[in-house]
This record gives sequence, structure tokens and C-alpha cells, in this order.
Amino acid sequence: MDNIIVRVMTSDDIDQVVEIEEEAFSSPWTRKGFEESLSYDYSRFYVATNDKQVVGYIGTYCMFDDVDITNVAVRGNCRRKGVANKLLEAVLGYSLEKKLSYINLEVRPSNIPARKLYEKYGFEEIGIRKNFYTKPVEDGIIMQKDMSK
Repeated sequence: MDNIIVRVMTSDDIDQVVEIEEEAFSSPWTRKGFEESLSYDYSRFYVATNDKQVVGYIGTYCMFDDVDITNVAVRGNCRRKGVANKLLEAVLGYSLEKKLSYINLEVRPSNIPARKLYEKYGFEEIGIRKNFYTKPVEDGIIMQKDMSK
């Protein structure tokens, strides 16, 4: 997907982002959850677009000198085409620009493609959050990228 553009998410994108969220997750965020998150000074969400369609998104909260990735999802028919790479690269670029120290996230142990993506970009496993996910219940692997490396 060569014509993907990554940009900062706006409230106009929420309907399409909610569609992707509901397709991707068993416990999806609500429209209200996205609206609230976009209103926070410390949040930064990006969307990947293909023409006028949102095909993926990534959400972050930036606190102190850390970035926490809240969620990443790509439309089912657009997966494995580099969309998540471009979204993650936007967060990495922002983190470098702002001289932030760490990027943190949680991922399901069963989500092998996501884990491989994060490892490709230098994230390392640093811990476990017991029963972090519901539907089905699963631990969350805490991964972190040290931006000084």
C-alpha cells in the first residue's frame, strides 16, 4: 500500500476508527472513549489513510518523558501491507523529535505478528501484567523501547 498517508487524527476520523476498533478487538473502545482521549493535552493519535478511507490508527499518551501506546489497529483487508509499520514510525519520529526516553505498550502473548513488529523496531519485553486482557482473559506482555539506544 504505497499511497498510505499518516497524519494526526481528528474528530472527523472517529467513526472510521471505531469501525476498525470494533473489527479488531473483543473489548473495543467506544466512540466516547476516543472523543475523550482526543481532548487530552497529553494524547496523540495518528491515522493511516488510503485516499479518504482510514485504514489504521495508533493512539498514544505522552506523560513526562514517556510515550504509552494505548492501541494499534489496522482494517482487516489492509493487514500485512505495512500500515502498522508506518503508524509505529510516526510515533517513533514524534518521540525522537520531542526527545522522549521510552515508548511502552502491552501486547497479548498470542499476538505473534504484533510482537514481531515491535521487536523489529527494538522493543524488548520487560514484564507481564497478569490478566490484563479480557474476552478472552490473557496476560499482557509489557514491551518497551529505550529511545536512547
